[in-house]
Amino acid sequence: MKAVFWDVDHGSAAYFKIKDKNIIIDLGAGSYVDSNFSPLKHLRSKYGINNIHHLIITHPHRDHLDDIENLRTFRVQSFVRPAHLTDSDIINGNRKEDIYVLNKYLEYNKRYINKFSDGVKSLEISIDNALIQIFSPSSSPASNLNNHSLVTVITYLGKKVLIPGDNENSSWIELLKNPYFIKSITGTNIFVAPHHGRESGICEALFDFIHPNLTILSDDSFVNTTASSFYSSISKGWPVRYRNTGGEYEKRYCVTTRSDGAIKLQIGMTTSNQVIMDVVAG
Repeated sequence: MKAVFWDVDHGSAAYFKIKDKNIIIDLGAGSYVDSNFSPLKHLRSKYGINNIHHLIITHPHRDHLDDIENLRTFRVQSFVRPAHLTDSDIINGNRKEDIYVLNKYLEYNKRYINKFSDGVKSLEISIDNALIQIFSPSSSPASNLNNHSLVTVITYLGKKVLIPGDNENSSWIELLKNPYFIKSITGTNIFVAPHHGRESGICEALFDFIHPNLTILSDDSFVNTTASSFYSSISKGWPVRYRNTGGEYEKRYCVTTRSDGAIKLQIGMTTSNQVIMDVVAG
């Protein structure tokens, strides 16, 4: 399994390659430093990818949707998003100036069947040796769409990656009432900090159940949103390799797209049947 957590300023976009399947989680794009950067365009031009097997949108806020215009050139087989949110919830939960992007999202929302319909609270997708589990909190007021963010757990060869959206305390508390969710997140190795590392995304009760090796923050230098010292304190540490220094390793507890650029992750098995987890930054 290979993954990249893109540097999209104050946004979110991740790509996973599992076997021959392409999974996208959120559609953030550059908006401050490089307004022309599009993860989708990059995937197409550099890797020739035009087929997305599973597209997961954690929640409909613009910083998770900015790249949606470029989605039209891709074939999307499965589109997963919070099903319980109405068009009115989505429009009212955003700024008026974001209406163009939101209308594009609503077009896709109407076009694809959503497996989260009919009160379903979790989904499972199996690919080769990977299990993707997606959880949908829904009990918080719709006035704050952050608390309706899907939470995705990807398990591959016994290693776990936990990717939330902009979840804040109330949605974490809701999810932690579900024993199946607790079982799914137990043993998390890589944790993506919710809400770009803002303090509002911290739920201390969550860390009664997870003790990640490494926390990833998708943030930018224009807005002070990071609680990196907290996430460093709850992480056990992992050797991170740097592309720009000839592959030297440094033990890190927290990495950020703001200072480390795109974060790449690879999980595989050696010829001696040992599972390896390689993290590259820079």
